[in-house]
Amino acid sequence: MSSGVTTAAKDASEPVLPFTVLGPGDVKDLGEPVEPPIFYDIMDEPILRQGMTAAIIGPGGCGKSRWVLNLAVANCTGRNFLAFKQGDPLKWLIVGNENSKTRWWRDVNAIFSSVPKDKHAGLKRRLMIQFPETEEDLFINLLEEYKTHQCEKWKATIEAHKPDVVVIDPFEALLGGDPNDADLVRQTITTLRSIVGLQCTIILVHHARSSRADIRMATGWDRGNYVKGSKSFATICRLIVNIAPGDSEDPGKILVSCGKINDTRGFEPFGAKLKDDGFNYVIDEDFDLEAWENDVEGKRSKSLISPAQAANAVKATDGTRKALKDHFAYLACSDKTIDRALRGAESADLIYKIKNGVWAYCDQGNGTTANSGGPLFKEPNGKMDTPPVHVPSPTIDNREDKVDMDTAPLGLCPPVYGGES
Repeated sequence: MSSGVTTAAKDASEPVLPFTVLGPGDVKDLGEPVEPPIFYDIMDEPILRQGMTAAIIGPGGCGKSRWVLNLAVANCTGRNFLAFKQGDPLKWLIVGNENSKTRWWRDVNAIFSSVPKDKHAGLKRRLMIQFPETEEDLFINLLEEYKTHQCEKWKATIEAHKPDVVVIDPFEALLGGDPNDADLVRQTITTLRSIVGLQCTIILVHHARSSRADIRMATGWDRGNYVKGSKSFATICRLIVNIAPGDSEDPGKILVSCGKINDTRGFEPFGAKLKDDGFNYVIDEDFDLEAWENDVEGKRSKSLISPAQAANAVKATDGTRKALKDHFAYLACSDKTIDRALRGAESADLIYKIKNGVWAYCDQGNGTTANSGGPLFKEPNGKMDTPPVHVPSPTIDNREDKVDMDTAPLGLCPPVYGGES
């Protein structure tokens, strides 16, 4: 896309007006502009406002699309989301060309399963998605050679649905070209802004650099360099939220960090994780930023569960996968961590597999299974290791911090087809 006049330009026959210029006294007399906050941080600072251009950045497959859907549904249903407090519920439009009909159908069903029934009306009224019904639905970019047709289609869509927030997922589908081309990036975002208007919030879901060294840039001094492509992208956006893998062994965990914010202080990095439903995000109370940094830098400490501890867990339970997961629930570790410890215990002849998903403990004296007692086990290196104390996992009903579904942070929920005016 070449630089120059955008589609927002007036007809050449119309008089050319100067830019709007005001003195400080004029600005003061206007009063505070009406830009309602959409979400606040824990310090009650508005981090996302109407009219802002923002971005969600993360490597492919880390959960950024799921995260922004959580954000949209939380706002549409009037609920908090993770570390962010709810502002004014608004009307959202999500545009993208990567998700199939099957993906949307599955996501829509997940939404209605996880959102209380009394919130369904607000969700239907405020959330809209672009559904891949025709080939033209997959063609959303604003390249120069198609700009006239595409701009008219975009204008018709905005006029038909009148959204307060427009989400582009992914940004490169709108760009249609090289994300390193600064002119193309700037002109594309400017053209979109001219179409949606000054009061509409734009959220661009964009890719980050994806190597181990790049992921480390999600937070810290280099957090502004996390985004893939031209630095013009980061310059234009007023808020950037960085999403990164939270655990090399658990794809359901993510790091959420403030990559950039212009209008207020940035929020502190925090961890989030998927619930067992695979859709909703909740705060990861066990997230440790230093441990995450060590993991990314290849300095991860030893596994949370040793082979000997896994064997003792088999001995103390019925040896099923569910029982073992409950046994180690207090560690908040991933299934992969447990599986690796079980494989180590099998290799050391501490346990053996009876059938898929069930293990038995080997009696060290005669090679038979035992249900209780037995000596302390030795690690493969000969070092003695004591079993961990078994802490039963509390049920949700007995927990003191039981969540009220009507006020709790929502987490993920994908979009609803259509939207009601």
